[in-house]
Amino acid sequence: MKNYEGEAPLVIARGGFSGLFPESSRYANDAVKQSNSTAALSCSLQLTKDGTGMCLSDIRLDNSTNIRTIFPNHSNTYNVNGNQLNGWFALDFASDTILKHVSLVQSVSTQTNVFDGRLLVSTVEDDVGVEPSLFWLNVQPFVSGIFVPKEYIWPVDENKYLGNPTTLVADAHKLGLEVYASGFANDMPGSYNYSYDPTTEYLQFIDNPEFSIDGLLTDFSPTETTAIACFASDETTKPKKGKALIITHNGASGMYPGRTDLSYEQAVNDGADIIDCLVKMSKDGVAFCLDSADLMGHTTASAMPAFVSPSSSVPEVQNDMGIFSFDLTWSEIRTLKLKLLDLEHICYIQSYKLCLYNLS
Repeated sequence: MKNYEGEAPLVIARGGFSGLFPESSRYANDAVKQSNSTAALSCSLQLTKDGTGMCLSDIRLDNSTNIRTIFPNHSNTYNVNGNQLNGWFALDFASDTILKHVSLVQSVSTQTNVFDGRLLVSTVEDDVGVEPSLFWLNVQPFVSGIFVPKEYIWPVDENKYLGNPTTLVADAHKLGLEVYASGFANDMPGSYNYSYDPTTEYLQFIDNPEFSIDGLLTDFSPTETTAIACFASDETTKPKKGKALIITHNGASGMYPGRTDLSYEQAVNDGADIIDCLVKMSKDGVAFCLDSADLMGHTTASAMPAFVSPSSSVPEVQNDMGIFSFDLTWSEIRTLKLKLLDLEHICYIQSYKLCLYNLS
């Protein structure tokens, strides 16, 4: 599984393990490192009044920190990309003010907030100090690739099923641009095509015959890197053509009564690869094949006076009275015959040759 330059897809940990901890917090960054992840650690750069680089998810700080409650009267309005945007901005505060008084909170409402207010804002230097395998600094506007929502690549219709993929990835690659997709998280509902399995969704974007994106942004990087390591980069996990195994059901039970010596012999002669046996044990430790430990339902035990008296109740096995294999010796059991065919005896396991011992 390679991208258009022949490299393995890059996993980008959005502010560390931000699905569990607040984005770019010390805990989130350390979690990625301690998991021995190959994911790149990302930092969304925001500059303070005195030019210090902070790792915060948005130009407005009130969604990812508690700054609104610490400095309730310090909001401001700026023209951002032609829109009037109101909020609390890093450029209105000195770095010392943010680092000493402001704490991080979870910026995604569906993810846990148990760490809100407990962790301090990180600087760019803090994130680099974690020594990730690769560091991504999100700075506008130097373009070597594009970041797009995943729906721009694989649209999802109103019924939550996948539509046809767009040509966005192919078009961008033709222009020499890398393509990275956002919107991935284990706890975000996706298309029904993925059967609520985030791993299936990840592989949909990086392992399909039409294209492979260069990387994707996720809140749960351990899941993604594990998926790629186990399935995407390991050629041994690729499906291989081969002969399907033929497994019997109680031997050739369509031709002879199941679990008899004839049914198993016929299955072997017919070329079965595996013959099955539900193993039961006699009182003296002999193994044989029968669906149930109760001999009444499958054999002639109930019709034979000698076996009526040993009938008993074993609540751990069944509620009804029965004649159980573990109450009889093999010499007693071998006198029984399976119902529907009086000529065949119960199949006996001997010398590792499964069910090929002819008792008759």
